[in-house]
Amino acid sequence: MTEGEVIKVAMDIVGKFFDWDACEIHVNHAHILDAIWSWTGVKQEAKHDVAKLLSWICSSSPQTSNRKSKWALIRRQLLQGLHLPESTVDRLQTVERRFSGTADEVLARLRGALPPDRFTLAALEELSTLLSYLRVWEIETRVFIDALMSPTEEYHKGMFFQISSSPGAVGLSVALEKIMHLTSAESCRSETGTSVLVCSRGGGGLLKERMEVVADLWAANIKAEFVCTLAPSLTEQYEYAHEHGIKWLAIITEAGLSHTGSIKVRHIELKWETEVPKEELVKFFTEATSTPFRKRSSLSRIWS
Repeated sequence: MTEGEVIKVAMDIVGKFFDWDACEIHVNHAHILDAIWSWTGVKQEAKHDVAKLLSWICSSSPQTSNRKSKWALIRRQLLQGLHLPESTVDRLQTVERRFSGTADEVLARLRGALPPDRFTLAALEELSTLLSYLRVWEIETRVFIDALMSPTEEYHKGMFFQISSSPGAVGLSVALEKIMHLTSAESCRSETGTSVLVCSRGGGGLLKERMEVVADLWAANIKAEFVCTLAPSLTEQYEYAHEHGIKWLAIITEAGLSHTGSIKVRHIELKWETEVPKEELVKFFTEATSTPFRKRSSLSRIWS
């Protein structure tokens, strides 16, 4: 499962209990954090205590007065409680001021400031890719890069995130690892409607296009999923559908979108297929669940 879909699952869970507009996603990457520790001069033996202390400010919105007001106490604790050199504390404060904020702005600053080693560059590219995917789901405005935020578990070696509430709202901690064993992305949405697997054939996997179609179906309260790898084969996607009991496939091809603007729809059980214009896909699946399907349109054809 991609980080983008995990975040979407978390959003759905949070949205059942809180006003999503009052929540934020704070994102960081383990390799970026390592580069920050190195640049600021935080020693290995002090990292745990420093991270624990900094977590107090990382729960607040970056660049807000509430967060800035906490820094004076944090600074005093870093100097007097943990006995860090003043130069290290000054650099940590520089990171807090420059590398915590809106994702687009901070990404540009990190690219110019961090050493261009392959791990750091790869981490920055992963964050940039994640942000581009979240734009598809129109949630990038609620995403902040928080370069001083540490993972809650040591096994996080890539990207990690936390969902926090804005000042004045109730806080919430979501144990996604446990939730993912109990539910899937579709179960976080409405229990009504049909279940669709949005697939791709060729075109390098068409991940962004699959995400766009899934988002359209989600918005219409239609349960939909996609195989969360960059370029799954059609065989892999069929196997996923069979394993999860999904009968409907919406198959995207580069040629179909560019030439006719259509998506191929298949029903695995009935061996039925047709071409549906992308803009009519939601209407098609909405109607498919409200009328007996076996007697539908003469435009249908059998495939084998």
